[in-house]
Amino acid sequence: MTRDQINIIEHRINFVRDNISDDDMLLDVGAGSGVLPTILSQSVNFYLALDLLWSNVQELKKVNTCQVLMGDACALPIRDEGVSVVLAMAMIYYLDFDKFLVEARRVLKENGKLIFCTSNPEVSTFCRARNTMAYYNISELNDKLIKLGFSPLFFGAFPVRVHNSAQRLFFIHLKDFIKNNLLSKHTNFIWKWVRNYYYGGEFTLLKEELITSMTNLRLPKAIKIDNLNYNNVSRVIYCVATLRK
Repeated sequence: MTRDQINIIEHRINFVRDNISDDDMLLDVGAGSGVLPTILSQSVNFYLALDLLWSNVQELKKVNTCQVLMGDACALPIRDEGVSVVLAMAMIYYLDFDKFLVEARRVLKENGKLIFCTSNPEVSTFCRARNTMAYYNISELNDKLIKLGFSPLFFGAFPVRVHNSAQRLFFIHLKDFIKNNLLSKHTNFIWKWVRNYYYGGEFTLLKEELITSMTNLRLPKAIKIDNLNYNNVSRVIYCVATLRK
């Protein structure tokens, strides 16, 4: 695991911790192989990890502080209004997001939170990963969430350095080639260099206008975003959406 990957995981953990409480009942959808569950399951009253892959479920069962289910994010095996937080980190682009939102709304209690992060398709260096279905910008995410009764707040993370057009074009093709053709233990050093060169690593709040200078805030405070068409800088979008039934 590269230093950049570790930084991303640390940021996710810190962001989620800042938006949950000790008495929460949390459903982690697409929990993965156990990195976040191992830590976050100790931060809430009840933690249920759900994943579609049998291999991930087997790894998650080794985490003594959480319960584990194998299941589909678009057909959650949870009763209505059963949890206070639904967590979906770096996974909504692999599924039918609209169906997932309907299910998240169903299982959340009133004033419950949907917390997720996703890649930002608006940045100049964006390159879609293999086997993904769709990526949405902030405005599109906001419309979908509001339609189902959520009140969303958005945050930006990991700013992309500003480069000229030729450099951006070169990076996009290089990133696509490495991620979709060469990425392996033998080429990790190439991708590590690319990420370190083009990407920063600190949280920055989304502002109401185009960001021209980035601040170094480790943990963002929630702010209301009025202009949702702002962002072509942060490569990761974070959202905390509160359900108003």
